[in-house]
Amino acid sequence: MDNGQGTVLIVDDAPEYIDLLDHALRDDFRILATTNGGQCADIARQQSPDLILLDLIMPQTSGQEVLRQLKAIPETADIPVIIVTARGEDELEEEGFALGAVDYIVKPFSFSTVRSRVRTHVRLRKNEQKLAHFNKHLQTEVARAIAERDELAKARELQQQTLIQQSKMADLGAMLGAIAHQWAQPLNVIGLMAQELMLLQDEKDINRESIGKISSALLRQVHFMTDTMHDFQDFFRPSPEYIDFDVNGAIQSVLDILKGPLMKSLVTVNFASQEPLWAQGYPSEFKQVILNIINNARDVLVERKVAAPHITIEVRDDDGAISIFIADNGGGIPEDLLPEKIFEPFFTTKSALGGTGIGLSLARQIMEKMSGNIQARNVESGAQFQVNLRAHPSNS
Repeated sequence: MDNGQGTVLIVDDAPEYIDLLDHALRDDFRILATTNGGQCADIARQQSPDLILLDLIMPQTSGQEVLRQLKAIPETADIPVIIVTARGEDELEEEGFALGAVDYIVKPFSFSTVRSRVRTHVRLRKNEQKLAHFNKHLQTEVARAIAERDELAKARELQQQTLIQQSKMADLGAMLGAIAHQWAQPLNVIGLMAQELMLLQDEKDINRESIGKISSALLRQVHFMTDTMHDFQDFFRPSPEYIDFDVNGAIQSVLDILKGPLMKSLVTVNFASQEPLWAQGYPSEFKQVILNIINNARDVLVERKVAAPHITIEVRDDDGAISIFIADNGGGIPEDLLPEKIFEPFFTTKSALGGTGIGLSLARQIMEKMSGNIQARNVESGAQFQVNLRAHPSNS
């Protein structure tokens, strides 16, 4: 009879001892038995008992050999074995423990002793199995949670990259205007030089020196336009990895791109580009942050029709931290939007000019990704944004 408490395999060459053990345990456990030690491993592998009662002294296959066989088989190696010995077999008991037995019973034995020992070790076996099952389940859940976390992180990264690209595309109109403005003068020069070349062709004596000068001037204009296009491409190309970059150079490249729209809006920018100041991060995304802040300032200055509109950019290197201060004279940010609301996703103050409201929120995400941050405050005549990031050790 099992009663759900477990199965016990009795291995003893003496049938009378098997009967005694069976009588002691049958009310609480399902009993399996064999008088042949050589069959023990096969029965244990097929039936998976919760405990084995093993006589050490048997004629055909000794209890010690049975223990060795059980421990050599993965399916039976963890089954607890209680050895059954006679008095005066201390050396055999020690050998049995050395081979992996968990306890022993001395013949002649009392039923209460047998029941107590067997119940204890079967209970331990059941608890170990439950713990192993729980650990396996826990490992599965942990692996699933890690996989879900990694997938979520990838999804968030992809979402952020998508939003960054969407924000860049939202600035595409202004960027195209900047390109058109910067190309207008070179194209005009190229057109005039082409006409001059056509006039030179009509002359009888071709002046090779003049042609050479015109050709060189044409190449300079083409190189300028090519550099402008490369700046445009670099801005829209995501940074593939975390690298060292020059903060001052990155700011200057943004100003070069926005030169046309700023001039068209009559906005002056005060920025004294200094020697290279190195930081670590994603240069393309950092440029997006700077461009967004400058564009926002320009839009406010235009919308509010500020007299003598200007933007001031200051870069400080202070003990391993770089801070960029971008301030305008546009009258400032409403106090109820400071210090945090202005960075909320999809919040925008661009009523007349329109706006997606993802720019400053993304700017904060980008800077946090670079182990930095961005803050907003009002100063004397307008708003000031402070962008902080870690400096590269080479600056010190």
